[in-house]
Amino acid sequence: MGEQKACCFIGHRNVPKTNELTEKLNSVICGLIKTGVTRFIFGTRSDFNDLCYELVSDLKMRFPHIVRVVYQTKTNYYLTEEQYADLYPKEYREKKGKSYYGWCEEVYYEEKWLRGGLASYVERNEKMIDDSDHCVFYYDKDYVPSKNKYSGLTLVGIYSGGKSGTKIAYEYALKRKKNIINVFNG
Repeated sequence: MGEQKACCFIGHRNVPKTNELTEKLNSVICGLIKTGVTRFIFGTRSDFNDLCYELVSDLKMRFPHIVRVVYQTKTNYYLTEEQYADLYPKEYREKKGKSYYGWCEEVYYEEKWLRGGLASYVERNEKMIDDSDHCVFYYDKDYVPSKNKYSGLTLVGIYSGGKSGTKIAYEYALKRKKNIINVFNG
């Protein structure tokens, strides 16, 4: 068997979960599966990642060969199916189901990402892009990250010259000449 094709998902932290977006993503993901994509790579901490993970998990019922991979940073902890089964009693697993924060087929991280900070997210996103053939983005060029309620500044903006993490990743994917699918309608 040849090398597996992969797709990563990167989007803004706050994304409206509309029927139109859900249908568009479902169509994109099914199309990618039909072209041979078997590995779906997710980051953490965004509505977009949550929605994409949910859709891929639902499609896994129809396409059991696809693999969900989470690239983990300090603030989130994911488990493989086996780890999930070992840690939680059967009654809890049956009640909780296959939740995003429960399990996936693979978890990937680098030690430096576990220290946290903005750089860990940027580095993680770049690794996700490098490991993918296709990048599905929810990227709005006019998006402005939320301001910190205490300082009034955007945390990402302080370190990135005003760019959102998604914009940094989008520009990186362009430089790496990845197949980019932007599902933002704006």
